Amino acid sequence: MAHGSTYHASSRTRESVSEMDIEEQGGASPEIYRDRTSTYEVLDQLFRERNSSATLHHTTAAIPGGSPEARTSDARELYVSVTDLIGEELPAPDIVNYSLQKYLNAVHWFMVLFHEPTFRIELQQIMSTGCVQKDRAAFLYLAVLVIGVGARYAADSVDAPMSYQSCGFDGLGLRLIRLVETKLLDIFDESGIEAVQIAIVMSSYYLYQGLPKRSFALLGSGLKVALSIGLHRESSWTMSNPVIREVWRRLWWALYTAEVFGAISYGTPCLMQDNGWDVALPGNIEDMSLTCPGFDSQETYGGTTVGPVNVFSYHRYKFQLYRLASAITKNIYLRSGVTLKDVVAEVKRINQRLLEWEKCIPPELRPESLKSLASREQYRGTLKIFQLQALVLQLSYDNVQMVLHRPLLTMNQVQRWPRFVNDARETPGEPLRDSTDEVNDMIKSSKCQCWISSLRTSTIGDYPEYLMASRSTYGAAYAAIQSFTSGVVLGIFALSDPLSDQAHQGKRALSKIIKLPKLYKYRTKVSDQCGQILEELLRLILSEEMKSLLVDARDSDDSAQSPALMSNISLAADTGPSTSQNDHPGAIPDSSRNNGVHDKDPCAASLNPSGEDQPLLSNQGPDLNIDSDLFALQSVLPSDIHDGNFSDALLSLQDVFRDSRGAAQSTVPYSSRTQLSGGTTPTITNALLPASQLQGPPFPRAAIPFDGTSQAWIWDDLLWLPEAS
Repeated sequence: MAHGSTYHASSRTRESVSEMDIEEQGGASPEIYRDRTSTYEVLDQLFRERNSSATLHHTTAAIPGGSPEARTSDARELYVSVTDLIGEELPAPDIVNYSLQKYLNAVHWFMVLFHEPTFRIELQQIMSTGCVQKDRAAFLYLAVLVIGVGARYAADSVDAPMSYQSCGFDGLGLRLIRLVETKLLDIFDESGIEAVQIAIVMSSYYLYQGLPKRSFALLGSGLKVALSIGLHRESSWTMSNPVIREVWRRLWWALYTAEVFGAISYGTPCLMQDNGWDVALPGNIEDMSLTCPGFDSQETYGGTTVGPVNVFSYHRYKFQLYRLASAITKNIYLRSGVTLKDVVAEVKRINQRLLEWEKCIPPELRPESLKSLASREQYRGTLKIFQLQALVLQLSYDNVQMVLHRPLLTMNQVQRWPRFVNDARETPGEPLRDSTDEVNDMIKSSKCQCWISSLRTSTIGDYPEYLMASRSTYGAAYAAIQSFTSGVVLGIFALSDPLSDQAHQGKRALSKIIKLPKLYKYRTKVSDQCGQILEELLRLILSEEMKSLLVDARDSDDSAQSPALMSNISLAADTGPSTSQNDHPGAIPDSSRNNGVHDKDPCAASLNPSGEDQPLLSNQGPDLNIDSDLFALQSVLPSDIHDGNFSDALLSLQDVFRDSRGAAQSTVPYSSRTQLSGGTTPTITNALLPASQLQGPPFPRAAIPFDGTSQAWIWDDLLWLPEAS
């Protein structure tokens, strides 16, 4: 590749890096100006238009947009040694190249932040000369960080050559990462594209090392730098090099995805508004053009065909998935002043778009399609990339579905509207009943989708080769984060009715998730923390099962005489089929039943929105008409999936989170957000209680929200649903 096309993306969009290019250009390039226009830049341009030899030479470092040293050819000819910048020489070339390759193997397939060929060219030039252009210092820091992260993964590699096993990669990686940390403020002062790249690399590294707060701080800094250089407005970009344009697009979408993922994982507001930026999806360039051996599918989405599916197709599908997911926290979890019907409508709308997205996924990015695919030695590396990408994409989709449907998962069902609305608004007639039925149907549909997604996540052990390949990559920690939510969902199902069929299946699936990291040796700090909490959850399930098995007939009779108690406790007989909650006296009536006859199950409406009839899965209950294309597992939906007390299961789950934080004795009275403000809006857990119990005795709960583990926040009882009107 010629040096003229070498990747040199900075806020001033200079396109050359070599000394030869500087000599050929002989002066300041017209592309040296920033993409955004500040007051200083307007004035500087005015001087140049009136007099080509005029240049502002005043000190303007404190003025936004003022950076005269970057506008003179003299500054471009200044070089500084690597030692002067970082305080030490770069490691030996073979160590650098090995660490870089480990970074590419661990991170680049998961998150593309630069153009690999031009990155290598510039790094090679620095290694061969020992010097770097003064205004390219940020690139050196980026290279040092990439080498450092790669060295950390090299230290955990089981296939390192014997000659490298005594090189101390772990210590080298830590030292280089800390070195870049000390330079962060200087890097942000430069406000170049490399500052954004460094922020994302370091933020993701800390996230998957179990340091989320540090990760968020860096990600926020990277976002501010990106906005300051106009990365969010493609219409303002002036570069002519198509490679640089694609790199900027990649970087913006990677930043956007990281921001949405952080919002979903830890319950923080998303700082990026979808209507506040305009950047096209990245296209194909030569560094990511590899296709999967044995397939020739076309990448399509929304009726548009991009071209053959390649290793970058995963990234575009992921970008589109998180674009859909961005509405979840904003419109469902963090939105106020809306009705329960509005929330249900939003869940249905997002679910519909997610199903459309899922149907576009090509076989190259479906784990089951690649499981038995054999390839020749020269294609093994490419196949491994597709296998990892397919696994991560499936985990991402199922996780987004679980987060979307979680608010309705822990609701039993809405008994009737009048307890939430004024009597004056109550009018007899069919529309009110239809609204109630619609909400109840969606509650059932959400349970179906949560069960399907959580159960499929628990089956990733069916792909041992994929999991073992992920152990020295970002994929290991990512799988742990996504599996944690799946485990909690399975625990909710088991706790809702401890002796039910769904509880039995849920326990087994939960145990699979707990064992996976140790079994396939992809343990990380994140997976260890998540696993410990899931083990506590499994112990609670077993304890509740024992209580249900040992309860005697007298206790059951006493419970049957107390409707208030039965609204919170669902016991199943210790012999024979599971007993539905609706068969107990005092239980909330099921509006989906009419004289003992089940209506068509709303799972079909959720998973098959077209309404067309689909073949039943084998061994499936007669009323569960599920689209088998979307649920190709051999497992089946339990016939009692809608039974049980899910709101009570949530309270039991919260005890596990509280105890896992070491705050077992730190409790506060249970209060919903609206109770604190004097309103009557129901929370997730109290929305299903009779009106007379809404002001009942408080429940003990944790004093601190559940923010210690990824996505634990979605089980915090401070979540609430609005008035059901």
